[in-house]
Amino acid sequence: MSEQRFFARVDLDTILLFQYNGEKLKGNVVDVSVSGILIDIDEDITLEKDSEYSIDLFMPNSTIIIKAKVKMIRQKEKFFGLQFVDLDLGTMFLINTLSSFKKIETGKYYTIEQIAEVFEMDRMHISRHFPDEEISGEQLIEFMDKMYERFK
Repeated sequence: MSEQRFFARVDLDTILLFQYNGEKLKGNVVDVSVSGILIDIDEDITLEKDSEYSIDLFMPNSTIIIKAKVKMIRQKEKFFGLQFVDLDLGTMFLINTLSSFKKIETGKYYTIEQIAEVFEMDRMHISRHFPDEEISGEQLIEFMDKMYERFK
């Protein structure tokens, strides 16, 4: 029987800090969705099912660090399936747009048409936020940071 998914998962190659027994352990994110996150921790730890923990998730190409509460729902070897507990709207927005966010490259310029395609949005909606013809990857990341803060 296959597991039913309600939210799309996004592969995310980034690190996180995991609060465990009073210390922060470094882990790697395998994938993430609005409902939870799959992480890989090299330390030999055992987490209690349904126990809550704190994480700091570092977003690639951004200054954003998502601080969240999670509870452990499954463990297989060094992989842990964690469910988010009480995400704020900004964090849900950011996670929901991660697949687009990951496509942004710093040092590259984007036309309004390219941005609309990356974010799967209407060109008119994009041009309201970006009146210039070309927008840098850095400007897009800054925009995402501001959107996150606005919804937070």
